Amino acid sequence: MTLSASQCALVGDPDDLYFQNLDRHMVDLEPLGAFVRTHVQSGVIFDVGANLGAASRVMLEAAPLCRVVAFEPSPVSAAYYRRNIDTRATLIEAGVSDRPGVMPFVMAANRGNCHFTTEAYLYAQAPDFRPAHIPVTTLDAHRPTEGVCLVKIDVEGFEPFVLDGATGLIERDRPWIWMEFNAACLNITHGISPMKFAQWLFEGFEVFDIDLQPWPDPAELTFANMTRLRCIQDVILKPRRTGSDLPTWASWNGR
Repeated sequence: MTLSASQCALVGDPDDLYFQNLDRHMVDLEPLGAFVRTHVQSGVIFDVGANLGAASRVMLEAAPLCRVVAFEPSPVSAAYYRRNIDTRATLIEAGVSDRPGVMPFVMAANRGNCHFTTEAYLYAQAPDFRPAHIPVTTLDAHRPTEGVCLVKIDVEGFEPFVLDGATGLIERDRPWIWMEFNAACLNITHGISPMKFAQWLFEGFEVFDIDLQPWPDPAELTFANMTRLRCIQDVILKPRRTGSDLPTWASWNGR
């Protein structure tokens, strides 16, 4: 079984809505723990969007021979993460994108909903829009010599950019990818069509649900996400192509 919040003994801000609901989030992480226990034996796990460290704890408990490299852009969450991790986890206090730099970042009251913004952000022109500016890196810049076996990504609709910054990693290691697919965040925060993103995923990856049952096509995945699953679900990806012919989101989307 996955560790409960009390077993994890995670610390966080008592006023943070994400921390207040940590027990429920720990239940949501049970499928991730079960997947890691069955399919991940050794190597490095990337935790992209690490927050307080709950997912890192679950993955380390499920894979004792692995170590975690975590990425968390929120300075507040990163400070708590450092208190919550053990020596098998390393934190990089930055976001992950398709290129290094600095990007606007919304520090949401519910720390589970902090997110980077792009030029398509729906509320960018609001008079009270006062984002922080946070450094970003790429996963390719942090490829370890021993190889990456799993990449967990939960970045509130910024997933296409994370994947575009990991093309070398994907080509070299062909890791499992456990990723949130959130139609609302894709569309509202970044102006990305969820259906178009799903079509791109199917171009480059085998796409499974959390029980490793394949999704049949992009339309069914998108429809289920927007209706039955209320825009929040995890999918499992495995690179479909070999070599350097994996299309990036930027090239496929015509940017």
